[in-house]
Amino acid sequence: MEGKKTMGYEFAEDLGRTLPDAVLYSTGGTALIGMWNAFEEMEEMGWIGPKRPKMFAIQAEGCAPIPKAFAEGRETAEKFPNARTYASGLRVPKPFADYLILRYVRESGGAAIAVTDDEMRRACDEMGAAEGLFAAPEGGAVWAEAKLLRGAGRLDPASWVVLFNNGTGSSTSEACRAVAPFSRFALPDNDMRGQIAVFLMKTFGLQEETPFGGGKGSRAPGERV
Repeated sequence: MEGKKTMGYEFAEDLGRTLPDAVLYSTGGTALIGMWNAFEEMEEMGWIGPKRPKMFAIQAEGCAPIPKAFAEGRETAEKFPNARTYASGLRVPKPFADYLILRYVRESGGAAIAVTDDEMRRACDEMGAAEGLFAAPEGGAVWAEAKLLRGAGRLDPASWVVLFNNGTGSSTSEACRAVAPFSRFALPDNDMRGQIAVFLMKTFGLQEETPFGGGKGSRAPGERV
């Protein structure tokens, strides 16, 4: 849990000791809890104010205990039956500390949402075509949900949004076997690509920051619209 805090500290530093408007993370474990605890620590130290980002917990439709509990208004999640998804990091029928994930998502004004495996695959292909990234399915889930939230008007294109791709597609055997031709899919529009910050949190703490698409609307770390 303590190690997960570093994600919150690192992007707060990258953004000039401010927090983004929203954070999207594929949630199989406790990362959202760690980030939320980091925000509280930083406020206690006087580094940031009380404002918090909306936290969005993303899971797979074939294993979605958190979105199900969120939709039903429950404080805890039940074990998800017959869990199936090609995103192995999301194949967690009963996440640890589920009650804290649900509590912090609600306190932040965010949501817990599920996407299909096909949506993940398409999103991974788009990330590869636009940025040359071989993203993990879990990262594809986050980009897929970002597009859905944007389409529903829940993400303002002028807002500062952090997406986590928490792995590489090379660690997923199905992703390696079934990389689809990028030309089959339309790329996100320039406004969307320019306003989303993709933080690539690699498995062993290596990281890189890329304004998605790098063109129209991209900003330097800490710069806000």
